[in-house]
Amino acid sequence: MSQKDFIEKFHTLLPECRPEAAQLWCEFAAESVDRKQYVHFQAAESRDASIESWLEVLYEGLRQTRETFGAELAARVAALSLERCCLYPGEMPRAAECLRSGDGAKDILAKIESGEIDCTNLFSAAPPKESPTKTYMSEQEFTAHMNGLIPTPSAEANSHLLDLANGLWLEMKDDLYHAFSFVSRHFTLETLQNVYDLCGARETGLLPWEIIGAAVYVQTGTPAEEISKDEWKDFVLLPTPESAGAISSLALCTVRENGEATQFYTPRFGQYDPQKLLDAAIARAGEAGTTAAEALQQMDHNLPDVESHVTANKAILGPGSRLAEKLSLLMSSSPITAAHIIMDADRGSVTIRMNPLWEKLRDERESGPPVPQKHSSRKRSSKHKNQPDR
Repeated sequence: MSQKDFIEKFHTLLPECRPEAAQLWCEFAAESVDRKQYVHFQAAESRDASIESWLEVLYEGLRQTRETFGAELAARVAALSLERCCLYPGEMPRAAECLRSGDGAKDILAKIESGEIDCTNLFSAAPPKESPTKTYMSEQEFTAHMNGLIPTPSAEANSHLLDLANGLWLEMKDDLYHAFSFVSRHFTLETLQNVYDLCGARETGLLPWEIIGAAVYVQTGTPAEEISKDEWKDFVLLPTPESAGAISSLALCTVRENGEATQFYTPRFGQYDPQKLLDAAIARAGEAGTTAAEALQQMDHNLPDVESHVTANKAILGPGSRLAEKLSLLMSSSPITAAHIIMDADRGSVTIRMNPLWEKLRDERESGPPVPQKHSSRKRSSKHKNQPDR
């Protein structure tokens, strides 16, 4: 969307806003691009095109806010630009709630800085869709789905998986099927079959995150029997799909500092702004007398200014883990590695190299509803009922 179109649409959508408010949103879009903060963390073909992408999502955010909260509150959100409080689209609904409860621009900025205002999608203000009454997959449905998905299904593997599901939670049959469907779209059919066959060989089956972790290792040439006990346990940190159509949120992350490069990985690609994370890490490192890489390892993906004591909430994991090495190997052959994030702590800059295979997979499902990855609210264990030590 061009600046001219944005201003015209802005005033049509929110005629009660002061004229200069629209221009300030345009300036915010340009400043964001100049700070190398791009829509969906990816630069367009030119600076102008990147600015137009920002104007598109900003307008859509204001439109969605108007649709959810009404014209008056949407106009007040838009007018925050007059107080140098321009927002990401995903922050707009929370800002509207704050304004409705009597907060002002300074309060909103403080809540953003503290992490109290947070969002799952920075670039959309669309309200979450109400979920219909939950139904669970039956044993017959699970078997039919698996038989249609796996190249050579077996009654023994299906039986072991059903025993596992029935001994845990009601959604487990759905979770197991979604994990195998995820593997089928991110890995080769041979890898899918090999991981499935493990469930026939092991009476205990595999948990959803173990299915995905095993696929990463098997496709990079490591047989399941060579995966260490600690590595099996680490798979609990992998994101698992909530739908058969979910795409990977795993990405490789390299931190360059003092002439050295350290490799990490993130299970939360697209859920935080890497530039903001690096900026916060550099500031914290300066205060604590540590390196930025050390600071990054302690940071919560939701609250970059707060030290995380929960490993699953950390923005990056590693360093130098075997899983990170394997995600690097798979970058050219599988969409499991969404991108390579390069954080240069010496220069204070971030570069994101997208994986074309992941982009293709994303584009194929772009017209469908957004599918979240989940870090289950259930307490995960790397060992489940009747599972022997590996």
